[in-house]
Amino acid sequence: MLGVFLSYARKDGETRAAELRDLLTRDAPDILIKQDRLFLEGGDGWWKQITDAIDSVDFLILLVTPAALASGNVQKEWRYARQQGVCVYPVKCAPDSGLHFAKMPRWMSKSHFYDLDKEWPTFLAHLRKGCDRRRVAFMAPDLPPHFVQRPAEFDALKNLLLNPTRTAPVAITTALHGAGGFGKTTLAAALCHDEDIVQNFDDGVLWVTLGQTPDVLGSLLTAYAALTGARPGFSGVADAAYQLGEKLEERTCLLVIDDVWDHEHVRPFLRGGKSSARLFTTRDAGIGSAASPVNVDEMREAESLALLVQSVPNLEAGQARTLASRLGDWPLALELAAAMLRERIRQGDSASHAAGRLLQIIERKGVKALEDSTAALRHRTISSVLEVSLDLLDAHGQRRLAELSIFPEDVAIPLAAAGAVWELDEFDAEDLSRRLARLSLLKLDLERAILLLHDVMRNWLSGNLADQPAIHNRLLAAWPDWQNLPDLPGEYAWRWLPWHLAKAERHQEIRRVLWDPQWMRAKLKATDTNALIADIEFLKPSAEADLLQGALRLSAHVLAADAEQFTSQMVGRLLPHQDSPAIRQFVAELAATEAGPWLRPLHPALHPPGTALLRTLEGHSSDVFGVAVTPDGKRAVSASRDQTLKVWDLESGRELRRLKGHSDVVHGVAVTPDGKRAVSASRDSTLAVWDLESGRELRTLERHSDVVHGVALTPDGKRAVSASGDQTLKVWDLESGRELRTLEGHSDVVYGVAVTPDGKRAVSASGDNTLKVWDLESGRELRTLEGHSNGVYGVALTPDGKRAVSASGDETLKVWDLENGRELRTLEGHSNAVNGVAVTPDGKRAVSASDDKTLKVWDLETGRELRTLEGHSHRVSGVAVTPDGKRAVSASWDDTLEVWGLETGRELRTLVGHSDHVSGVAVTPDGVRAVSASRDKTLTVWDLESGRELRTLAGH
Repeated sequence: MLGVFLSYARKDGETRAAELRDLLTRDAPDILIKQDRLFLEGGDGWWKQITDAIDSVDFLILLVTPAALASGNVQKEWRYARQQGVCVYPVKCAPDSGLHFAKMPRWMSKSHFYDLDKEWPTFLAHLRKGCDRRRVAFMAPDLPPHFVQRPAEFDALKNLLLNPTRTAPVAITTALHGAGGFGKTTLAAALCHDEDIVQNFDDGVLWVTLGQTPDVLGSLLTAYAALTGARPGFSGVADAAYQLGEKLEERTCLLVIDDVWDHEHVRPFLRGGKSSARLFTTRDAGIGSAASPVNVDEMREAESLALLVQSVPNLEAGQARTLASRLGDWPLALELAAAMLRERIRQGDSASHAAGRLLQIIERKGVKALEDSTAALRHRTISSVLEVSLDLLDAHGQRRLAELSIFPEDVAIPLAAAGAVWELDEFDAEDLSRRLARLSLLKLDLERAILLLHDVMRNWLSGNLADQPAIHNRLLAAWPDWQNLPDLPGEYAWRWLPWHLAKAERHQEIRRVLWDPQWMRAKLKATDTNALIADIEFLKPSAEADLLQGALRLSAHVLAADAEQFTSQMVGRLLPHQDSPAIRQFVAELAATEAGPWLRPLHPALHPPGTALLRTLEGHSSDVFGVAVTPDGKRAVSASRDQTLKVWDLESGRELRRLKGHSDVVHGVAVTPDGKRAVSASRDSTLAVWDLESGRELRTLERHSDVVHGVALTPDGKRAVSASGDQTLKVWDLESGRELRTLEGHSDVVYGVAVTPDGKRAVSASGDNTLKVWDLESGRELRTLEGHSNGVYGVALTPDGKRAVSASGDETLKVWDLENGRELRTLEGHSNAVNGVAVTPDGKRAVSASDDKTLKVWDLETGRELRTLEGHSHRVSGVAVTPDGKRAVSASWDDTLEVWGLETGRELRTLVGHSDHVSGVAVTPDGVRAVSASRDKTLTVWDLESGRELRTLAGH
């Protein structure tokens, strides 16, 4: 039966609550109503009764009044409801002026507020439709039983997290590199449980633990799943980071990244979500240098004293102070010492005698008070404390604790797996685990049947454990016949079997398992594609393993939706590689072991691994005419026949946003030097200025009376110069959108324009066979460059701004002196129209692209043709030169791009992947990547060093 809980403030909402209850009783007898006045009973705690009621319903109806918004109890009710996945429906019970929407939580201010006087039927219909449950994640671990607050660090962190002007992540660091156990994780957990933090980050608290050798992709997937309930097959870390950032974008979350060892490990978690905060813990203060750091080292004396006195009944303050001093006020050491004292007291000793005895033992083992905070001394201290704690265990107990260090770092250990390693049944394994937990040597969660080892403890134990492969073998022997389509005990075994095989040095079995199609199918069903992709690392280095992993990556998005397509996908992608015996055998076994119906490709039908394509992103709906890259090389902006521009993340290949506003084809685009704005040129006779961060159109520049073919920006990013079919150029102020002046003088279409490096002059190329040099301040035509006998299609300037090189339909290029307008020389050699030209960064050479299917390299000083670059089978439509001047990238109507070494003229590689004409190409400022635009409706990002196609950008 559908249930609702009425949440309101009695001060100004009780009457409305009674009215709503009566309405629901009259019009919706099928809906169960829970209201505090009706179900609260004496005796039991009131809050438990409230939470039990919320747990039993589908909706919390929030009667929004000024008092309700100010009520702490009402806030607790809707916060708890959201954490349990109960839908919250706000009902407006006061005028807008009294509700202060700007002060509401982000999720609430964006919700629809029902006006029941006008929307009663709609409201009932929405209730009966049911709740689309989405829990607000709370992933933080519980606080330890004897938690001691550390107010200085806690308040500093809390203030940073709640600061409304916060722009950087917050790092909990320790000033001592390499040491652990200072309580950073516990402090982070305490922050997550703080009422103000929970209230501020009302879309949830996410928590991932990385460790020294993290599964970054798996951790990103864990956070994504907590937010969405879905576990998609990401193609890699960049893809997962982008997707998580997108999901955080509209939420206010706190994301805790615990135990960070490397800045590169935390970087993927910092994308997107401007309203969310990140808090990470690390041993290395350098990792937190870009964040707002708070150091957490030794406890203060009062905090250490409180930890010991609260943890150990009847412990004298003087003994506690001495013990804390001896242990360097180190939280982990204090916790272990307290656990050992409690164990001695449980065995009949007094607190005073147990503390005195412990001090004697520590003194005998040579432990000093930690005035010298060196890593070596801290390691000896933890060793001493651990050795003393272990003295309470017999030799077998010590050995069994050490054996737990074979499990992966920061991974929950199933109690059953620990029992297998110990060779104990489930009852004896639980008893031993309870004792180890009592001594604070590990944490035990009996409800989930898991053990957790502190990473400092694990590292210390591992360093003292011999013959680790044999222990891994013991675990493997306890699992079922994993070599023959196993029925492994739970997700841990499925996820970590190859890891344990590797640690057991059973490399032949790893190869046998990971090349077994039946085992792969079973693992896909039990885990996910990313887990299988990670497994293939154990087969490397191997060319065949690269192909297998590549095929899985290419198919990840398909298998995430339907794992039953595994055979079709793998066969389809690996068919072209059957010259490899391993691949040929794998494909044959795929077909032979597939029990269900499947589509069997007889010829290669899917993009294979090992070629240019890593993944395909579809979405373009028409031709792509142009592309520009931001100065940092991280984003591209594309212009399309579909009347839109799209902004792309070149790292992940993801479409960041769609810029829509033009009413006709977008011919070209330029990006400002700061990378924040783009200016587009369109057939609708306008230019548009866009904010690349938000995707918002800032202004439209309207004054041309015909197609705008191109646009160039001044180096300061303040002005744009446009070239149009109306035979004019216009200069625009990008801040105001005002037309500063019109440059008139051409007698035919103006195809292109370039601006000198000082931003003072522009050079235009026209169908009237001329170029013109313009003074941008006055709009005055300085001179006309005449000499071509056909239209001029393109122009490039040398870096010093003194010379121009023009490309013409008369099959020549010309070099011009811009100071006097004199033609310095004509570059002849092409046998058809010259479509484009690029100048090397040193200004000494030019590279031209022609309809004669070649490129030519020219010496601009002498006019001599240095070399001809042959290899294309169709007209060459464009060319770009890398910033180091060593390579050129050409775009051709033969659907390829080619990368050339300009020193030798040798064709370094051919970039194949487009299925239609390539109309343009741009190179990132670092010279590492190129972006091509094609009539196949895609842009493609290429790695110029390897020739590999990094990704295809489809969306127009």
